[in-house]
Amino acid sequence: MECIMTGHISKTLVAGYPSTSQIVDILLALERGGVDMLDFVAPFTDLLADEPASKSDTDAKQSIVSETRTGYVGYVPLIVPLMSKALVRCRVQTAGSLVYFVTHSGITSIRQSLNASILTLLLSKVHKYADLSPTIDIGSHLRSVFCNAERGRKPKRVRHYAGEASAKAKENTPRVAPLPKIDEDTMEKSTLLPDKFGIFCGLYVAEALYECALELEKTYIAFYPYMGRPSPLHFAERLGKSHIIAESGAGQHGVATAAICANLRLECIIYMGSEDTRRQSLTIFRIRALCGKVIPVTKGSCTLKDAINEAMRDLVSNLNTTYHLVSSAIGCHQFPTMARDFQCVIGNETKEQMKALAGRLPDTLVACVGSNAIGMFHSFIKNKNVRLVGAEATGDGVDTSRHSATISAGAPGVFHGAKTYLLQDKKGQVIETHSIAAGLSYPGVGPEHS
Repeated sequence: MECIMTGHISKTLVAGYPSTSQIVDILLALERGGVDMLDFVAPFTDLLADEPASKSDTDAKQSIVSETRTGYVGYVPLIVPLMSKALVRCRVQTAGSLVYFVTHSGITSIRQSLNASILTLLLSKVHKYADLSPTIDIGSHLRSVFCNAERGRKPKRVRHYAGEASAKAKENTPRVAPLPKIDEDTMEKSTLLPDKFGIFCGLYVAEALYECALELEKTYIAFYPYMGRPSPLHFAERLGKSHIIAESGAGQHGVATAAICANLRLECIIYMGSEDTRRQSLTIFRIRALCGKVIPVTKGSCTLKDAINEAMRDLVSNLNTTYHLVSSAIGCHQFPTMARDFQCVIGNETKEQMKALAGRLPDTLVACVGSNAIGMFHSFIKNKNVRLVGAEATGDGVDTSRHSATISAGAPGVFHGAKTYLLQDKKGQVIETHSIAAGLSYPGVGPEHS
């Protein structure tokens, strides 16, 4: 592990764990391993704590004494992976003398190692805005280290792990940093493009995805002149991503994604609802022939909506290496705009060919409501004499509960990070859709269509 220590190392422990006879040796091992601060919590005070407390340790519970030896600390902000630069800047510049780190959000004890690269990234973000002394909690992975160690060697393994994290096992020198001055300009410009179509679309995403969205937008703007036929642009490659994921209903988007991944030698994973994989066996054969991996989704209605859910979960879990090649003009800003611009080749070429063959524009354009429709319609929106007709899947009828007619029977709501028309009940819960066309079985619609 590379040396990443430029701040304090801390560890939170449940008093008495793993037992009263072992806790002293563990504390001494952590100290000798370079841990600066040890934080005790009482057993049974946190039902969601990563480290369990034994019910037999009642003596330890009764003898807990809380004592603060570090003096005045002040405001100690929490910094987590993939937090936006603007938010890191704001929190760091309003901090006291310490910043608190966690290397992973969620249940950290399931991880098998301490990711030094993530820690290095977090430290660089903090030091960019202030000369603070960060506090880095080495996490509940310590419990796995302890449990997997041989009997009699547990303290030694704990010390080794703490030494790896601190990179200063032979010394324990306190670090002092002055309080920073607060910069009034603490917020950065949040977007480079209008993020709404009227009242629709927007960026309704978790904080962890915000920085990723800005990175994608900046790359999109920088290379916009090179997009579309006949000039290819490989977004994921330029973003430095090696893990390409996509979802697909009918499977055609999966085939296209697998083809470009095979050409660029990138890993390709396609999520499809298990119901759609049953109906699209030939398409799945093509994806696999191109070395793509198909993952059937067995949750929910087992259709396109659920495939998108799983793809988004994959993205959130692997943001540093993953690019989500969204299958339609859906989701939060910037995805609908990108899908529209990529699909605009349909409308642009239709307009050129109609002028060449008929000498005029068409009277009417008809397309299924989706990315192909917005790609076709967008080039003709300003042509008032051209009638645009979008077709929706009515299933067993719009007056029944089995259809996918979102615009005709839906209402505004937020879904997959965007405000759009949505099939939902009175409580705002998504209603399952129905269509024999796998690509149309989706309860929302592109926000620009809305």
